[in-house]
Amino acid sequence: MKIVRWKDVSVETITDGVERQVLWGVQANLTRVSLAKGRHVSKHHHPAEQFTYVKQGSLRMVLGARDMVMNEGDFVVIPPNAEHEIWALDDLVVWDFFAPPRHDWKEGPSDYLAGR
Repeated sequence: MKIVRWKDVSVETITDGVERQVLWGVQANLTRVSLAKGRHVSKHHHPAEQFTYVKQGSLRMVLGARDMVMNEGDFVVIPPNAEHEIWALDDLVVWDFFAPPRHDWKEGPSDYLAGR
């Protein structure tokens, strides 16, 4: 076990205005995602359960048939395989916790984060 500082976790640039940092565990991963105002994360789903916390800014999320706005300090739990997408209403920072870990990120690009 070791202490990790976010400033030491590499930053991955997905596209202009979209960055990600990932801390990998054995059974889960924690991710910090930064999105510039106006960026869109395309509709997608994954087998991991996802906990999303809005650290900064606000977003619009469509989760299944539900359309909602989330603001700084809000949390949502996204069930496994639930289809969802978001729009950054402001410059946005979210913390996403996934269990099991999103190993698909290691296998190839995350085009949906770039709005594709």
